[in-house]
Amino acid sequence: MSAALPITAVPTSASGWQAMLELRFGHRAGQGSVLSHARHSGPLRVQKPLHPEGPGICHAVLLHPPGGVAGGDQLQIDVTVEPGAHALLTTPGATRWYKSQGRPAAQRVRLRVEEGAILEWLPQENMLFAGADATMALDLELAPGARAIGWDATVLGRYGAGEHWNHADAPPARLQLHNRLTHAGLPLWLEQGELHCGHALLSSPVAWAGLPIQASLWAVAPEPLAAMEPLSEQLAASLPWSDEVRAGASLLAGQGGAPSVLLLRVLARRMEAARAVLHEGWRLLRPALLDMPARPPRLWAT
Repeated sequence: MSAALPITAVPTSASGWQAMLELRFGHRAGQGSVLSHARHSGPLRVQKPLHPEGPGICHAVLLHPPGGVAGGDQLQIDVTVEPGAHALLTTPGATRWYKSQGRPAAQRVRLRVEEGAILEWLPQENMLFAGADATMALDLELAPGARAIGWDATVLGRYGAGEHWNHADAPPARLQLHNRLTHAGLPLWLEQGELHCGHALLSSPVAWAGLPIQASLWAVAPEPLAAMEPLSEQLAASLPWSDEVRAGASLLAGQGGAPSVLLLRVLARRMEAARAVLHEGWRLLRPALLDMPARPPRLWAT
């Protein structure tokens, strides 16, 4: 990568953590994909980018040094991948959302993938403590010819300590989710929802089915629908369905020349099982849609 990487910080708010991280990845002749711009405020950082797969793919790890999101925290992450660049972003561990103490917390992520660029958005899970009041929003904007694979995972309560959102005596908690994927300004996938501790959906067999973990993987590429359909069927046939982990795949057909969106959904009793499904989905889709071998980031093995 370039030795002259401008990283600047803006002042933090005296009223609490109003954190922001702004990243831009570009393609440079003779260097490949590089992190060309980084700017932050508050406790959000990016480690020095690495190129374990060669110069064509820039790996970056996003850091939140406090290790958790407290009531009133507002996190904003803005990532742009310029034409011809390829960025893979992940995090070193779970993001913990603590009891909000009456002060809602939020994380808003905006991802922009420009023409001919590739983004892999592969963070670790969000773990919401009982008593958390969290809003999580993801906005992915793709230009024509862009490709992206990403996921998110949400754990409701510290199940290892016996804390579950669907218990009647759990303290009040709320989760608001907003996901939006667009292509050339037109929507491909829109999703929003709200959950509370004790909500009937948490125990319903047609919703969370009493399982504390929900995860989604999405993949968007300019391949024609005829090429995406067999890939979706292959993925669906490989997925588990048991009392411990349930997974399924679907294909949202694009309209008017827009790309299709392949979605993988997971419900699980333990994060290890959900993570295994996400990783296997990525291993199948990366070679098929990005024309690259699936080499897991080293961080996943630690």
